[in-house]
Amino acid sequence: MKRDDERERELSAEDARLIAAIDAGMRPALMSPTRRAAFRAALDARIERGSSPWRWLAPACAATAAAAVALWLVPPVEPEAVQVALVRSTPEAAARYPFSDDDAVSAELTASSSYLPDDYRALALLIESEAGEP
Repeated sequence: MKRDDERERELSAEDARLIAAIDAGMRPALMSPTRRAAFRAALDARIERGSSPWRWLAPACAATAAAAVALWLVPPVEPEAVQVALVRSTPEAAARYPFSDDDAVSAELTASSSYLPDDYRALALLIESEAGEP
């Protein structure tokens, strides 16, 4: 539907009453000429004054400072060490996550492993043989 078609479409009586009610409720009260002149003068003064950079710069600096303090106070965490400690903390966890045990992983990568294709098995055997050499 084109925009011109929408303008030419007629409103029902109910729609016209609803629009009139919304218009009446949202329309601001008329200002006296004195108040209108004072409002316009205050608006022009505000436009001339412009916006202060501190209005946006102060909160940005405060957020940056808060982030810097938080990073300074919180000690760094070694994610790998925490993960290994959590995985190996109980026998049940170690049984659920056999990949966390280095010996179990290398034992699975042998010539008898059937889950790897031939070329990957050859690479696994090569890696195991190099790891075993001093």
